[in-house]
Order: sequence, then C-alpha cells, then structure tokens
Amino acid sequence: MTVSPFLVLQTRAEARAILYRAFEFDLEEAKAPLFGYALKAGIVDDIGAAATMAIIDNAFNPKPANRECNISQGGDDDVG
Repeated sequence: MTVSPFLVLQTRAEARAILYRAFEFDLEEAKAPLFGYALKAGIVDDIGAAATMAIIDNAFNPKPANRECNISQGGDDDVG
C-alpha cells in the first residue's frame, strides 16, 4: 500500500498545527520541516512552492466555527 505524499503532507501539517497552537513550536519551527518534506517528496516540483505553502498554511488557519442556529418553534421562550 502506498500513501499519497500530498496526504502525508496534509496530515503532518495538521499535526504540527495542533502542536503550534499548544505552544510547542513557534510558527517557523512548525512549518519549515513540512516544506522540507514537500521538497524531498517532490511535491514542490509537482505543484510549485506557492501551492505547497497553501496546503501547509491551510492547516494552520483556524477553521470557521459551526454557527448553526437552533430556533425553537413556539413554546414559552417566544418573544413578541
């Protein structure tokens, strides 16, 4: 079984982003090894440096919160 280098990069980036948020690394320490892996794996050659950094940066950007709104229909909490 072979694993896509892109999947490895994405997974490693997500893991390092968690450690960055836990103050285990500064941002440069967290991202530099990821780009190094991408170079060795041929990802940078395949998609370019900017697209590679976009994959890495995506893991470090906060995900939007789920902002579902549950409004009850009727009942004692109705305003009006």
